[in-house]
Amino acid sequence: MNQSAIFRCDGGPGVGNGHVMRCLTLADALAAEGWCCVIASNPEAAAFIPALANCGHETRAVADESGPAELKALRPEGCELLIVDHYGLDAGFETACRPWARRIMVIDDLADRPHDCDILLDATPGRQPSDYRDLAPAGCDWLLGADFALLRSQFFAARGDALARD
Repeated sequence: MNQSAIFRCDGGPGVGNGHVMRCLTLADALAAEGWCCVIASNPEAAAFIPALANCGHETRAVADESGPAELKALRPEGCELLIVDHYGLDAGFETACRPWARRIMVIDDLADRPHDCDILLDATPGRQPSDYRDLAPAGCDWLLGADFALLRSQFFAARGDALARD
């Protein structure tokens, strides 16, 4: 059986498309390794972000105020990895997901709220573990700084041409 990952992210006019696009980039990378990925986002995301409509992953619209039970219903048997990229969710949501998510990854760029995660990714240039000292478990894996930016494969494909223009 393939490993499964559930992504919880939102997009739309008020939020932009960055959360969804970061999650799609990671979902594509996991799918290339055989993972089954589900993107759970607010209903507005599908209309606002065309890439979501034909991304090749299962997509589900979930209410903005949806809780862990709604995500668990997507994979009642649980998932290997839950990825949360959402400014409105924090440690309370993540802790409630622990019974059915083997590992939890948070994608953040604010360092302004507590998290209960096993992996924390913040690609903000210059980000340091001390920025999350009181906000995330000391034992989590820190993926901090620009080296961990989630860039779509199209950017890598265009890199050579871009460098040649300089």
